[in-house]
Amino acid sequence: MDTVWVVMVVMCNGRRPWVCGLWKLWLLLCLHFRWLTTASMSQVLLLVDDDQLSVIDRLLHKTGVTRSVLVTFVDTRSMFATHGFMTRFLVAAQFAQRVRREEPILFCFMDDDMLLSTHLYDKLLQHALRDKDAIWGVFGRNLSLDDDGIPIYSTLSPYAETTSCSIALTKCVMIRAAFVPHICDTYMRRQDIFQHMQSSTPKGNGEDILMSWCFQGQCRCLTSDDRWCRYVDLGVLSTLFRKGHQKHRTQLVRLLWACVRHPAQEKTAVGFGSQPGT
Repeated sequence: MDTVWVVMVVMCNGRRPWVCGLWKLWLLLCLHFRWLTTASMSQVLLLVDDDQLSVIDRLLHKTGVTRSVLVTFVDTRSMFATHGFMTRFLVAAQFAQRVRREEPILFCFMDDDMLLSTHLYDKLLQHALRDKDAIWGVFGRNLSLDDDGIPIYSTLSPYAETTSCSIALTKCVMIRAAFVPHICDTYMRRQDIFQHMQSSTPKGNGEDILMSWCFQGQCRCLTSDDRWCRYVDLGVLSTLFRKGHQKHRTQLVRLLWACVRHPAQEKTAVGFGSQPGT
């Protein structure tokens, strides 16, 4: 396994008003259990709004985490208003272009409402270091086909034994910095994709689908046995009750799928040009 510079990118934008205080709980818990100060963590990019910066900064200094980890604040209010969830990739691409290091950069993108145990984080990192050509996520999704052979986005995560998946979710995902510019370029150049993601609420919803489509057959996720009782998803309810969430993601899947080939005739679980296990 090669040596890498691990950069965790955490989006702390207040995009869910009813859960606006939970990112503080997430941060406090992570710092208390030193989940951000593991030996393998090299740097943390916190994507914040101006009005959050001073609060988070005080928490970081009080807990002493800045003595163990290089923490960089990135004010993403204006970028998030324009690009939404795609902000994480756009900021990462700018960071990788600006920072020159001898060792390759491995990004760990994480939502502000995800709690990972050290064991789970380390397992994900081990996989990402061994399998450098793949994108590794804690969670994944496979696609299904409807009666007409058209792909459907599914919220089920049936991964008891297999690690291959159609889509690696950006709730927590590790990806080489060299992969990120292609995701951003596809987003900016393809007007149909750009406009569809701009029309979602919040904007940029489906960035994980776009990422996975850009690297077909290279997406992996941890098994359900790996994840069992080792994480807490504080934002799961907001996703369940987000109006039009699954409809939008299915539309994006079909838009991207049309770029690959005609709808498949066989009615099986499918990936983007690959056949992952179910």
